[in-house]
Amino acid sequence: MRKIRLLLLWVLLAAFPMLSSSAQSYWTCDIHAFRYDMTLYCNLLIDGANIDCTRYEVAAFCGDECRGIAVLDTVNSVPTGFYLRIRSYAETGDIITFKAYDKTDKKILTVKDSLTFTSGLLTGYPSQPHILNIKTVMPGDANGDGKVSVLDVVQTTNYILGKAGTSFRIEAADLNGDGKITTIDIVKIINILLYK
Repeated sequence: MRKIRLLLLWVLLAAFPMLSSSAQSYWTCDIHAFRYDMTLYCNLLIDGANIDCTRYEVAAFCGDECRGIAVLDTVNSVPTGFYLRIRSYAETGDIITFKAYDKTDKKILTVKDSLTFTSGLLTGYPSQPHILNIKTVMPGDANGDGKVSVLDVVQTTNYILGKAGTSFRIEAADLNGDGKITTIDIVKIINILLYK
């Protein structure tokens, strides 16, 4: 009988990593290392559109240190957003940034928004979540049509000449990241076309 119990215990211990790995997070956070926390109910918008919450994982960061990993918030078993406890060593002042992990495409998306940590603060509610925005940008896609083409060169040239249309995407055209659109960016878009 004792051998059977030991065998069952061994089987359970061997199976535990397999059972728990499916629920593992992309990031890790030692929640016991921090003294203070705040709560955030949030949802993601990607390029202004609602998302399927189950496809993404959201985490909070201070610098490169993970300060909390969100769990899905549900109403009647339907995912409605994310519940996130953010941790800190200090009572106030840390700048908290966010990232989302796309579990389908296996890539990290950077959230444009940030918060200042305040211990005990509640931000957002399940019925009215705080919105975290992600804007996806294809480098060189100045006209926002989803591909880099000669039209992007024309659109960027028009922008420099003061004739850009409303669909011009500065962040996609600013390939050298200097905050200005110049002929250098046009050359970089042409290089993308030449080396596709």
